[in-house]
Amino acid sequence: MPHRDGYEIANKLISLVKMKKNVGCEVYFTERKNLSIKSYQRQVETLTEARSLGLGLRIIDQGRQGFAFTSNFNSENLEMITEKALQLANVAHSDEHNVLPRPQAVYPQMEIWDERIAATTIADKVKMATEMEGAALDYDPVIKAVGTAVYQEERRDLTIVNSEGLSGHYQGGHCLLYVAPVAMRDGEAQSSGEYIITRKFSELNPQELAVLAATKTINLLGGRSIKTATLPVIYSPK
Repeated sequence: MPHRDGYEIANKLISLVKMKKNVGCEVYFTERKNLSIKSYQRQVETLTEARSLGLGLRIIDQGRQGFAFTSNFNSENLEMITEKALQLANVAHSDEHNVLPRPQAVYPQMEIWDERIAATTIADKVKMATEMEGAALDYDPVIKAVGTAVYQEERRDLTIVNSEGLSGHYQGGHCLLYVAPVAMRDGEAQSSGEYIITRKFSELNPQELAVLAATKTINLLGGRSIKTATLPVIYSPK
């Protein structure tokens, strides 16, 4: 749903509230899109896309707040959450600090969404997941399997409109790679993993991540317990 539709629904709801009572009100509209691709034996095992929409209404009546939420935007449901928020505000305690924000002249621009995530095809993202699994499997003969190899992403579109004149929208999101190889030698099996989660698609490097995960897993082989002692702790630089 384009964010202009979020504005339309938010303004419709504010008008509805104002028709019922002259109170302060604010609408928070959100849309989320998720993609998850899991590779197994160098092929796609699962590919899942999901989309969710939600709308929150906040009413302030003489310092008393009432909230309501819905994911159904038909007229009947908007009417229902308006009544609910008004009723809750009516029985809430008053607080002079419950106020709505007013619009500012300038808002800082934040780089929290990379268009490359949306522009990259699903086929290329599938290739990224399968090649990452393959790179882990091919790194060393002791890597016998990969328990998990996934690419995931989330995109968030948020719109905020209130009766004080505030009207804003922004996009945010991230992408993620995770791989967990399994190493076996002399009857011993070990598993470990590496991941990267970032806002920048260009920072994803499936081959490099696979090598890191495979190396980490292999280094676990042959480990043994030691006697209780007081020792320095060495942290990984990552």
